[in-house]
Amino acid sequence: MSTVHKIRRVVQPAFYNVDRDGITQSILALYQQCRRKADLAIRKGIVRESSGESYAFGGAFHGVNDLVFTHFMRTGEVISATQAVTFWDEDSSPQRVDPAEHERRETMFAQLEAVYEGYQQQWAGDFTDKKWVALEDKFEFSLKLSNGRVVPIKGKIDGIAELITDSSLQLKETKTRGQVDEDGIVDKLPIDLQVNLYAEAVWQKYGRFPKSVLYDVVRRPLLRLGKKETLRGYMERILDDCVTNRPDHYYFRYISALDEGEHAEWMAQQLIPLVEEFVAWVEGSIPTLQNTTSFAVAGFKCPYLQLCGNKDETGLIRKNGPSPELEDDGVYERFLHWLGSK
Repeated sequence: MSTVHKIRRVVQPAFYNVDRDGITQSILALYQQCRRKADLAIRKGIVRESSGESYAFGGAFHGVNDLVFTHFMRTGEVISATQAVTFWDEDSSPQRVDPAEHERRETMFAQLEAVYEGYQQQWAGDFTDKKWVALEDKFEFSLKLSNGRVVPIKGKIDGIAELITDSSLQLKETKTRGQVDEDGIVDKLPIDLQVNLYAEAVWQKYGRFPKSVLYDVVRRPLLRLGKKETLRGYMERILDDCVTNRPDHYYFRYISALDEGEHAEWMAQQLIPLVEEFVAWVEGSIPTLQNTTSFAVAGFKCPYLQLCGNKDETGLIRKNGPSPELEDDGVYERFLHWLGSK
């Protein structure tokens, strides 16, 4: 008599799960832009292997800024833009890179060194006028939905400071842009998803509602490297433009008051309904519709346009996890080792 063996089917866990992975501001923002984009990035984990120059510059600026302020918080010392940028360049350098990409990286880091040194000079008071409570501060809190379900909200805040003037807490967020819509930024801050979500996180974590948000916007330089110009000469020319000629063209700072009553209203009328809709979509109750008006958001072309328009998957890969930005990559420890070797 023959033995019948049943085939055991192995079910792979979903790439993203609300209860396991939590909901972040960036996840909600993607969902608001386009459900198809959210489906690819969040539910399937598909991303573009190589980000555009603007994304790369913004990510490097954010990393350098975090490094400088983390070191200041722990040691009281302000490291130079040259030190921070040199380390970041070396630490993030890929093992193999073609000559054209190498040239682009060198040009970008020359821009970054100039712009960040100007940023340090422009806002030197950040090291003396406030007490930093936390930087790159991870948070997680539970949000109760109208049906009684509780979901985890996660994220990482650029900075939280205690003002010397009145001891109130202040959120700090920093963005880089090629173009800056000053009026639009001022108008959106009171209703901004990130600002309000992070204000709630601070309230939940520290028991104090932040009274204001400091919102820095840094413009990426458009000056081009001359054919016979050295990288050092190029960096110094941009620095002169940032510090001497046009600092107001590169550095924008907005401070907006936050109100507890208005925030509570935002939580009830905006965040909870948004999260409820998102959860329903993730779990299959809402269709995945494309938003064909989101092919360009804030000047950035949608990374999935080739896939959605022409079924072209070139350059797309599967990322390691739903929110890799929340993982601890040990960069500051590597910086200390690098600093000690110099």
